[in-house]
Amino acid sequence: MSHIVVGTAGHIDHGKTALVRALTGQDTDTLKEERERQITIDLGFAFLGDGITVIDVPGHERFIKNMVTGVATVDYVLLVVAADDGVMPQTREHFDILRLLGVKHGMIVLTKADTVDEDWLELVAEELRGFVGGSFLENAPLHVVDSLSGRGIDALKDDLLKRLDALEKPDTRGVFREYVDRAFQIRGHGTVVTGTVLSGSLRLGEDLEILPGGQRCRARGLQIHGHSVEEVHMGDRAAVNLQGIDLEQVSRGDCICTPGVLHPSYMLDAMLRLLPNSPVIRQRERVRVHIGTSELLGRISLLDHEELTPGSEGFVQIRLESQVAALVGDRYVIRRYSPQQTIGGGEIVDPAPHRHRRSRAEGAVKRLSRIADEELEQRLAGLIADLRKPLWSVEDLVSHTGLKADELQPGLEALLVQERILLLPAGNRRFYLDREILAGIRSELLARLVAWHREQPEQEGMPAAQLRSEQFTQGRYSNAAQILFDFLLEDLTRGDKIERRGALLAIRGHSAHFSPALEAQLLRLHNIIDEAGYHPPRPAELAGALPCTAAELKRLLALARQRGDVMQITPEIWVSRQTWEQTPGRLADIVAEDPRGFTVSEAGKALDGTPRRFSVPFLEALDEAGVTRRVDSLRVLSGQGKG
Repeated sequence: MSHIVVGTAGHIDHGKTALVRALTGQDTDTLKEERERQITIDLGFAFLGDGITVIDVPGHERFIKNMVTGVATVDYVLLVVAADDGVMPQTREHFDILRLLGVKHGMIVLTKADTVDEDWLELVAEELRGFVGGSFLENAPLHVVDSLSGRGIDALKDDLLKRLDALEKPDTRGVFREYVDRAFQIRGHGTVVTGTVLSGSLRLGEDLEILPGGQRCRARGLQIHGHSVEEVHMGDRAAVNLQGIDLEQVSRGDCICTPGVLHPSYMLDAMLRLLPNSPVIRQRERVRVHIGTSELLGRISLLDHEELTPGSEGFVQIRLESQVAALVGDRYVIRRYSPQQTIGGGEIVDPAPHRHRRSRAEGAVKRLSRIADEELEQRLAGLIADLRKPLWSVEDLVSHTGLKADELQPGLEALLVQERILLLPAGNRRFYLDREILAGIRSELLARLVAWHREQPEQEGMPAAQLRSEQFTQGRYSNAAQILFDFLLEDLTRGDKIERRGALLAIRGHSAHFSPALEAQLLRLHNIIDEAGYHPPRPAELAGALPCTAAELKRLLALARQRGDVMQITPEIWVSRQTWEQTPGRLADIVAEDPRGFTVSEAGKALDGTPRRFSVPFLEALDEAGVTRRVDSLRVLSGQGKG
C-alpha cells in the first residue's frame, strides 16, 4: 500500500518518545527545550523502514493542540500507557480525540514494564481492556514492553509491521491537499513545508495554492523520508520545497493544494458529537476548533437543538473568527475556550455554507442529513439541494468534496437517471439543480404573477424585469438569477403557463379588468387630453382637472397608454390616440404645397398653432415612430423627398 503514518497517544512521561526510539532507533525530541525538560513539546518524526512514518506527539495537557495536529492524519495509532501509572487524564483526553477524529486502527502498548511486578501488570492490563471497551481498540492487541531494557520491543515491532502490511488501501481519489504541520527555511533552497498528503498526488514542478491566504507557488522539490522524489501521493509523509514563497507567508495550519479548487470560509456546517464528560453546549458557545493542523476560534450555532447535553449529537454551524479551507467529510475536534478541555468533534458536512437563520433551521438540517450520508450520490444530492445556491457547476462540487470532476461523474449520472437532479446548459457551462427546488421556485414565480394580477387587475401583465428582481436578486438565488430566470421563462411559456406581452409577463388567458369607477376616471382623462389636441395640459393641470394626486395620475396615464387611449411624447407631454393618428394628414397638406418638406415652425402652424415646446418633441417622436424623417433642415413624411 502507499505510505503509512503511525501516531502515538498517551499521558505525559508514559514513555512515548522512548518507545519510538526503541522501535526506530531515532530520537524525536529535537528541540533544545525538549531535551532540557525531557518532555515532548512539538511533533517529532521518525521512520520505520521506507514506507512508515512514526509521529511522536506531546502528552502534556498544555500541548494538546499539538497532539491534535499529530493524530489528524494518522492511519494507525499506538495508545501508550505506563505500567506504573495506568490510565491518566491525558490518556483519556488523547483517547477521546482519537475517536472523534475517526481513527480506526491501532494497538495498546503498556510501557515501563520492568518498573512493576507481574501482578500489577495484569491489573493495569485488565484496567486498559475495560477502558477501551466498545471502541475501535476493544479487540486490539496489547503489548507489554520496556523501552530501556528492550523487553517486548521485537515482538511489538514484528506485530506492528504485519498489521500495517494488512491495512486496507486508502481511497486515493481527489485533488492534492496537504495541511502544513511544520514550515522552515533551508539555505540555498528556500521555504520547505511538511505534512501528510490527505488526497490526490503532486508532481515536481506543479502549481500550488496556499490557503487561506491564496498565495500561488510551485513545487520546486519533493522529498519522502529525506529522499528526493518526482511525485508524492495520498498517505505520503511529504516535504515540499515551495518556489516563490517566503517563510513568513506560510505556517502550521495552512493548506497547500491544487489551485482554484478549495475556497476558504468563515463558516462550517457540521455534525457535532459531545463526549460523555462534556459540559452542556448552548447557543453561541465560544470554542477552539481543530481542523487538520490548525487551531481556530469560533462560536457554535445549534441547528436542531436548543442545547447539546453530554454524550448527545446534533447539526451545528461553526462560525469562525478566521478562515479555513476544508472539505465535506473532514474531521474536527472542539475544545472549550476556557478552561481548555476537549468536549467533542465530528465531521464537516458543508465546508462553505450560507449563514442559517433559526427560522429556517429545519430545512437546513434536512439537507445536512443527506450530505452526511457516506454514499457519494447522497452527498452530491444534499449539496445540490441548497435553496440559496440552486445552480451547481462541477467546479463548485469539486471545491466542496475535493474529488476530481471525472470522479464525480458516476454519482451525478446516477442522480440524473433517478431524476433527482436536472442538467441545465448555459452557454459553454453546465449546471446541476435539484428538481424539488426547481419545482418550488417555479411555483413561487407563478404565485407571484397570480398575486400581481389580483393586486392590479387593470394591468395586462407584470414587467419581466420587476419579476426577475423580486424573485431572483434580493438575496435568494442571486448567484443564478439570470440563468435560472431565463430557463424558467422558456419552460413556462413553452408549457402554456405564462405568455409574454412585450416587456410584460402574464398568466396565459389573463385579461385586464377595469372597475366602473376606474373606467369613468380613464374616460374623463382621455376626454381632457383629446379635447386639448395639440395644446396638451401639463401633468399638474391634468391632476387638478380630474382631480387626483400625482401618484394616482401616473397610474391612470400608464393604464390609458396600456389600453392605447393616449400616447406619451415625453414624461410631461401626452396626446390622445386620435390626435396622434390625424397628424400625418395635417402634415401632408404642407408637403402638398411644398414637396421639399417643412420646418418646425410650419409644422406648428399646421397643428393648430401648437407652441415650439410641444412641436419639437412631437416631431422627434414622429421621427422615432417612422412617420416623418429629416432631410437636411427640413422634414418630410416617410416615403417622400430625398433621403
